[in-house]
Amino acid sequence: SNISNISLEVILNDLDVVLDLLSGPEVKQLAKSMNLGVRSGSSKSDCIRAFLRLGTQQKSILSYATGAGARENRMQLILLKKVKSILGPSLRIDPIKTSVFERALLLFSLPTILDDEEDSAIGKTELFTLLQVKIGQIVYPAYPISKPTPIFQTREDLIRYADALQIERQLLAAIEKGDLKKSQHICRSS
Repeated sequence: SNISNISLEVILNDLDVVLDLLSGPEVKQLAKSMNLGVRSGSSKSDCIRAFLRLGTQQKSILSYATGAGARENRMQLILLKKVKSILGPSLRIDPIKTSVFERALLLFSLPTILDDEEDSAIGKTELFTLLQVKIGQIVYPAYPISKPTPIFQTREDLIRYADALQIERQLLAAIEKGDLKKSQHICRSS
């Protein structure tokens, strides 16, 4: 089988990437269970930053037992194991090739300016909803669909719209980080 476009669970060893795979409420619940000390109104990205600080700064008892020369941060490994247990078996599509899935989801529903602040990628929520419908966890009533006017006239229109959403995401991320030079560069280059 061809797995060049996916990363298997075993390969997912970057704590930042694995934490991002969890939903916002899951990250917040994990932070609460580990007494991370994040405020109740904290966003998913705030919790992830707190986990990453914990993983790089705090040492576990095991790291002291193995001596100062230990290569791996034991706390980061413990966090990674906890997050993977919450995720269960998982696959991750190559980020470069996700644009195909994002465009397909745009055909079904157009996101508003950040439908869900916790989901930075286009269609994360929509894809999960489609999966829940497919396995029967969500059931919608039957109704006739009446769309006399197509949203995108051509394939190029869809691609331009997806690119604009990507630029918007990058701009909002730069503004959130306070990187005004990068946000100006994004505005000028688009």
